[in-house]
Amino acid sequence: MKVETKIGETTHTVEIDEQARRFRLDVDGRTYDGELLRPRPGVYTFFVGSRVVEAHVGSVPGTEAVRVKVGDRSADVLVIDRKHRRTSSEAGAEGRQVLVAPMPGKVVAVLAEVGDTVERGRGVLVVEAMKMQNEVKAARDGVVAEIRVAVGDTVNAGQVLAIVD
Repeated sequence: MKVETKIGETTHTVEIDEQARRFRLDVDGRTYDGELLRPRPGVYTFFVGSRVVEAHVGSVPGTEAVRVKVGDRSADVLVIDRKHRRTSSEAGAEGRQVLVAPMPGKVVAVLAEVGDTVERGRGVLVVEAMKMQNEVKAARDGVVAEIRVAVGDTVNAGQVLAIVD
């Protein structure tokens, strides 16, 4: 899976290939290979050569960002909608708001129906990826115009899930 991410004002290209307990991660042309363990939800332990790195991943309330903490450093990460070259939160600033999957996964909940009025920050859908649930939220007030997925659907990063007018 290849995605673009935004940390602060910096954009990164990230490619992830995971098979069983092995992973290959390419970040802006730097490649890391190793073993991956998930001791509990939201915690990832990477073994790269003789180095062990533990990452804690969780949602950031009121945003579509994911907070990644490694050691004493943390960063809020947005996945960029590659089709429109903007983050899904920027997409909702004016006009039609397109809610996209932040990463590949499975739809585990649809929290709104077509015609529902939603306020900024309200969850519309929940996508589960790597045993972590990501709530896809409205970036502004509006009315749900379309829901393009159902519970149980598998989705790709950047796939349109819903539209809010």
